[in-house]
Amino acid sequence: MSITLRDAMKIPPFSGAKLIAGHQGLGREVVSANIQEVPSVDRWLKGGEILFTAGYAFQSAEKGCEMMERLDQVGIAALAIKP
Repeated sequence: MSITLRDAMKIPPFSGAKLIAGHQGLGREVVSANIQEVPSVDRWLKGGEILFTAGYAFQSAEKGCEMMERLDQVGIAALAIKP
């Protein structure tokens, strides 16, 4: 069973989350969740995940942007960053 990211964001605690980018992805299907703190996490993803992170694995702004591009290519549903 899966839901869209839009529907997932209506469920607490996600209902309190702030969407800062990627509004066009709200229709993406969420099939699972994962937590990562390693720069190469895209190797273990299948797509459809909500990926949770505190951002430690980004290492730098440039590396973080590169990682986000790879995550998009894998097809994750969302990247949730705890500030």
